Order: sequence, then structure tokens, then C-alpha cells
Amino acid sequence: MTSTVLRLRSQQRMPWSFLQCRSADLTLGNVTKNRVLEKGCAQGSVMGPFLWNLIMNDLLCTISKFQNCHKISFADDVLLIA
Repeated sequence: MTSTVLRLRSQQRMPWSFLQCRSADLTLGNVTKNRVLEKGCAQGSVMGPFLWNLIMNDLLCTISKFQNCHKISFADDVLLIA
């Protein structure tokens, strides 16, 4: 394989690896709990807005085709009014 093909395959896996194997710690007083994060992407990340646009763009365009459904989207929030 050429280096270009290998680089493209690596870039295709990158967004998924960005979303996997993440956890968060919450500490209250002297008690700490760890949770595995199964949804969403890291807050404040550079990839967050890109992934939002990649996933939500088609959905929001499809919703726009329905006459009785109005959408409002801002940042990572969507409001549907039917």
C-alpha cells in the first residue's frame, strides 16, 4: 500500500478513536466516582463542532423539507416545533 492510502485509512479511524475509551471523574469531599462516557464528545474540543456539522447537517436539511416542522439550532442544541 502507498503511504497516501495508509494515511487516509488512519484519518478515517481518527474520529471514532476520539469518541472511544473516555471517562470522567467526579469528586465530592473525599469520595471520587469514575464513569465511562458512552455518548457525546469532549467539551471544548476542536473536533466537537466538526463532528456536530458532519452528523447534524443532513438531519437538519431533511427536517427543513417538512412544512409543519420548524427547527432552531444553536451550538449543540436543537429545538423542533411541530
